[in-house]
Amino acid sequence: MISARRLPHPRRCAALAAVCTLIAVLLGTGVPTASATAAPTQPSFPSPVPAAPGDGTDEETAGSPGDSDIAAAGVELAFDEISPVVTAEGTLTIKGRIINSSAVEIPEPRLDFRISRRVLDSRDAINEWKDQPARYRQLGDTASAAAQQDTAGGAEDADDAPRMDIETLPESVAPKSEAAFTLTADAETLGLPRSQPLTSWGAYGLAVKLSSEAAAASAQPSLSLTRTAFTTWYPDPQLLPSKVTFLVPVTLPGFDPSGQVAADTLEQAAGPERELTSALAAVTAADEVALAVDPRLIGSIEDVLGVDRPEADPDDGAGDPADGGAEQDADPAEPGAAPADETPADTETPEGSDGEATEAPGEDTGDDGQTEPAPSPQADRYPQLNEWYTSFVAAAEQRTVIALPYADADLTALSAADESVLARAAEAAADDLRATLPEARTDITWPASGSLTPDFAERAAQAGAKTMLVSDIQQPSVRSYTSSAPSTLPVGEDQHGLNSLAVDTGLSEAAELAGHDDTRVLGLSELIAESSAITTERPFDPRSLLITLPRRAADPHWAEAIRQTAAAPWIDLQSLADLSESEPVQRAPLTEPTREAGDRAAGLNRLGEVHSTGAEASTAFADPEAVATRLSRATLTCTSTAWGETADDSGFSSCVDAAAHEVDALIGGVKPEEGSAVLLVTGEKTTIPVRIDNTTAESAHVMVRVVPATPQLRTQVSEPVVVSPGEQARVEVPVEGLANADVQTRIELVAATPPDTTDATGTNGSGPGPTPAAGHFVLPETTSLTVRVRTDWENIGAAVIGSGLVVVLLIGLYSSVSRGRRKIPKSQLDAAVARAHENDPG
Repeated sequence: MISARRLPHPRRCAALAAVCTLIAVLLGTGVPTASATAAPTQPSFPSPVPAAPGDGTDEETAGSPGDSDIAAAGVELAFDEISPVVTAEGTLTIKGRIINSSAVEIPEPRLDFRISRRVLDSRDAINEWKDQPARYRQLGDTASAAAQQDTAGGAEDADDAPRMDIETLPESVAPKSEAAFTLTADAETLGLPRSQPLTSWGAYGLAVKLSSEAAAASAQPSLSLTRTAFTTWYPDPQLLPSKVTFLVPVTLPGFDPSGQVAADTLEQAAGPERELTSALAAVTAADEVALAVDPRLIGSIEDVLGVDRPEADPDDGAGDPADGGAEQDADPAEPGAAPADETPADTETPEGSDGEATEAPGEDTGDDGQTEPAPSPQADRYPQLNEWYTSFVAAAEQRTVIALPYADADLTALSAADESVLARAAEAAADDLRATLPEARTDITWPASGSLTPDFAERAAQAGAKTMLVSDIQQPSVRSYTSSAPSTLPVGEDQHGLNSLAVDTGLSEAAELAGHDDTRVLGLSELIAESSAITTERPFDPRSLLITLPRRAADPHWAEAIRQTAAAPWIDLQSLADLSESEPVQRAPLTEPTREAGDRAAGLNRLGEVHSTGAEASTAFADPEAVATRLSRATLTCTSTAWGETADDSGFSSCVDAAAHEVDALIGGVKPEEGSAVLLVTGEKTTIPVRIDNTTAESAHVMVRVVPATPQLRTQVSEPVVVSPGEQARVEVPVEGLANADVQTRIELVAATPPDTTDATGTNGSGPGPTPAAGHFVLPETTSLTVRVRTDWENIGAAVIGSGLVVVLLIGLYSSVSRGRRKIPKSQLDAAVARAHENDPG
């Protein structure tokens, strides 16, 4: 039979189905509208004959797997508490609620409590019990308990007698109401074997069935609903404990135009029982816990708090893992050895008290000689965030830290989508984390579960990765039992070995369920039960196991899952450094991925285009490096592994749309204003005025280019100009008219910063046409302008007037010459001679 570790999907589907059913019940969906006398639409689940507590009748269900398939709509069983471990002197407690969200009451409800007849000593047996709880013993039922209380007449049991207390139920559960139930039974009452502890200890299946005796005897709709869980019987067998390592991701996924996490979001997340507080509580739940940190989160916090970060040393923390391991070993060896023994005592607190215990570990970790961060100048404005950051850095300095890529980018999905530029940008940011945590490991790669390919493993090894975290589904055990996590992964043509740590998928999925409010109790009981089954496989051959928590914002119950696991007597926690140094075991070669980019590939390709456009557009601003970094990081937030962890792609699609809109809004916010429709240009070199409007929050650094449609106009690119955010600027563009024409032009804004060190903004004087500014980014917003070219009209006008005057003069001269000399009349001549003689005295 195939091991359950290699088949996570049915398990996850069953768990998600239960979650969805409970959510639907709480929301009141699916409320039946039929009357109480309507005929049942589904067959009733066959109810076994009730047996007295401890009678041990052997019974098997004959129905289809899962009693919930025939449960009445709007009715649900919810567990509030189940004892994950029962010792020889301990007590089993089962607490829960009957939730009736329907519009019909539940008359005479009855609960049957059952336990498996034998120990579930394998993971297959645990999964079979979840699918169909067969071969059980009846512990008791609420009807018998009520009858016993009536006949007892108030008599009290002897102090030494075995006890089982079952809380009686009301006569009916009204619509839109709940009814609590409780079962408590000591170990002797449960009838679990004690004579051979080594063979009898382990996980036992629990089942609670809800039915209605009145409904069965009347024409009301049938009610039969069964929910399963687990407890582990531990009569103190002599065995060697299994070793477990927890890896907690510290990230806060979500899109923000800045590419970081907003200050208000961070302050809220650092509040009580919120995401950051829950992550810190999980990290400090045990000294051996390792953490994988998103540099986006830490960088955002430090920017908000105004923390001065020293430059990260490229050789610090990313080199030889043996050096990093030795450094990490020194911390857990001294402070971690004692808590390994003390953890069970520390975790024997009632469920729900973890909220008070989460702060103490975080505060204590800063008192072990570690250097606390300098006081933040923004500490008063963001007190919760400042306190969280101080505690987190102190705790992280004592633990193994893996530096994740920026925003915990899904590198394997990016590789499958052939978006290497995005992948390199995400990986490069991992080095930034070492400015705060110098010992952060950048030589450990953690791809998304089930997504590893041989090509990606080879490229990661070439890039410096020395250890690969891989799902045990992709690198399965070659044994019939659960193998330890450390192994070797052959990569490359020469098949050289890359260190690998196999993540236990079954335990990790149970831990994920333990983190949700509505599946916390079930997930926790399954996590403890599965760990006992692994130890039962080889009680004197302790295996080293790796459990990873979900790569998303932390849940408040993560810390409880870690503490309860550490409290199990058959479990010892160990650090990631110790796990890495454990003896590697043989595992099967890498199998085909069980998870691919799928429909996300198109979205990732679109992100690649957005990223490329943003990098080019950044050259149009005064600080291109800062703008390019912001746009790149905003785009990378949509590549987070968390987006692929959900079945609904709407969040990922919305993030891609938001990233694209941010880039479009930025490059579309710098544009030329529309000018006059007609402009008269002389034949000499002159300029055209163009106004630029900048509506963005960045200072634009652009040039203006006028592109004519015909060659009658020669233009040049304007001088670079800086336009402050929210302001306008006037730019003169050099032009020269070559011939008479009405020229249609397009006004463009060109990035002033060239794409490389070669400046291509020189003028073009060889002929008509614009200056090319080759390679410079052209902003998309343009406008048109009609330029009416009238070459040298002043000179032409002067020449015309001068020519006219010359013609007039010539005509006058010709007329004068053609008439000849003018003759004087004789009378006038005689009179003139006479006057001359009279005036002559001689």
